[in-house]
Amino acid sequence: MAEARPEDKRGMRQSGWRTASVVALLAALSVPALSILLVSRGEAGQPSSWKDRQTSSGGLTAFCAFGTPTASDDSDNDELDDAAELSLGTGQCDPDSDDDTLLDGREVNGMASPKSALGTLFSDPLDPDTDDDKCTDDQELGADQTVGGRRDPQNEWDYFNPTHDGKNRVDDILAVVDQYFVDQANPNYTQDTDRTLVGPNAWSLGAPNGLQRIDDILNIVRQYFHDCA
Repeated sequence: MAEARPEDKRGMRQSGWRTASVVALLAALSVPALSILLVSRGEAGQPSSWKDRQTSSGGLTAFCAFGTPTASDDSDNDELDDAAELSLGTGQCDPDSDDDTLLDGREVNGMASPKSALGTLFSDPLDPDTDDDKCTDDQELGADQTVGGRRDPQNEWDYFNPTHDGKNRVDDILAVVDQYFVDQANPNYTQDTDRTLVGPNAWSLGAPNGLQRIDDILNIVRQYFHDCA
């Protein structure tokens, strides 16, 4: 498809600004405005607004502008209604508010982890790494455990990487070995090298138990080459 000429792009931007200005003026004057504004695409097929990026039909794309959102509206087609988005603080016009490739509605309502017995999993639609374990939510919900998948995005302990570099290698195993029998009462103890096996998978780990034994070494060995970098 031919790229729009500079003058066409300027015209489309000006059209978008004019439309937004009219709606803003109506709102300021307390004139009822449409809760959904339909914006047409330019002749060159380019969006007239960044909000116009969602899948459309008939040359029109819906995005929210003004008005009271209701439970029957889902302006961005993210499986989360506009009223819920307003309450949660997610974008009514953005299907993926935290840009982690997961729809807001699926993060809130739950998803099944591929090839996993973990059941329905949830994550924060406003945080791409809900549990702050250096594996993003979309990585943890993936099907490949060697790239962080088949994990729970709300479990901060199931990605075991003592060096915190996102790559499980020999240095991580050695870090755990060096802490052998260094337990919670010891001032040199660290949770970074202490995990418990909770299952169902060999790499499904839980919170530290304060005792660093052979099971911790086995836990890190089972995460060898499981990377989230």
